[in-house]
Amino acid sequence: MSGSEKEPLARFLLGCGIVLGAFLALVIGGCGFFAWRLVRDETPGRPVETILSGDETRYWCFELKPDDPGLVAAMARIDRVNQETRDRVLENTPLRGLPIPTRRADIHDLLPLKLELALHDASGWAGRATLSRGGLKLRAGLKLMRWVLTRGERKAAEVVDVDGVQVTLLHDAGRPFAIANVGHRVLAADGIERLRRILSVGEGGTPARLAGIAELHDAIRLDGEDGWAFAADTEVAGPVRPLPLLGAVASLDLAPDDALRFRVAVPGTDGAGLSSLTSDEAVAIVRSFLPPVPAEAVVLDPTAPVLEGGRLWRIEGRISGVTSRLPNLLSRWPFATPTTPSPPQTPDRRSDTPSARRRGGTPSSGD
Repeated sequence: MSGSEKEPLARFLLGCGIVLGAFLALVIGGCGFFAWRLVRDETPGRPVETILSGDETRYWCFELKPDDPGLVAAMARIDRVNQETRDRVLENTPLRGLPIPTRRADIHDLLPLKLELALHDASGWAGRATLSRGGLKLRAGLKLMRWVLTRGERKAAEVVDVDGVQVTLLHDAGRPFAIANVGHRVLAADGIERLRRILSVGEGGTPARLAGIAELHDAIRLDGEDGWAFAADTEVAGPVRPLPLLGAVASLDLAPDDALRFRVAVPGTDGAGLSSLTSDEAVAIVRSFLPPVPAEAVVLDPTAPVLEGGRLWRIEGRISGVTSRLPNLLSRWPFATPTTPSPPQTPDRRSDTPSARRRGGTPSSGD
């Protein structure tokens, strides 16, 4: 082939290469822009909102850390159970001797993680998850979910702007469900109005209804605490009588021996009839702070319950075999143990709680 014949072919191939390169650049650039839109934080620098508004009857907060001895032991125990189950399934099969790869749970892929749940009067609720890892994937997943649910003529969800935050409002069998992403935090609530209140209200003083709870929590905090909870202006069913909980606080810790340690403080001089407390009633109070474990699983310390200073009931003990109970407990907690709200109380009924100042402090929800 002569040089004159090669020149048009070279120019054609060069043109094809340029077109292909431009096309690839366009595709890569478009995918990059799309990915950036998915993972970008739409509210950079926004201060942490408070999830407690003052009408809560129940609140749980779990702060899970990757170096916690109890969690490390629990993950190792779960891996061991999974391996034993795998070996048992493959036993007496041709696959038994094959080097089949297995995936072990890495606690550092999930933790640290903070989970919060608040139950309100009239069965309302709000929750928040604060992630330290996977924030980009989280934002991308929520935005894709929002895009899918808001397509079509019969939309399953709608997007509402609340103080600069895009809130997705879903309709499930006529019951609204609102969810929003703010930085590394995911917030959810039973409706748009409750989520609007959470997102629109910044840090403030302690609501009168929750006065003294933060101080009481600090006074009973367990070493290595993994979670805590409180009950305000509510009651639980006791063996023979209702048991009012007006500012009761619980501290929880997962121990390396697969036991959940607990310490619960209940005001005993609030005029609510808790001048006496039996062991069975103490167990009922403990169970109200936990998933619905059987009463026989709750083992109180020999001295519990004890009335300290004539004003505060302290209940301590443990629940053994947490790993074996976990699947059943998580499937039923916390909505299987509802509480009946009591009439609103004045802060003075709890102002004489040990370690509590009058209307001082903010419940340490980690905000």
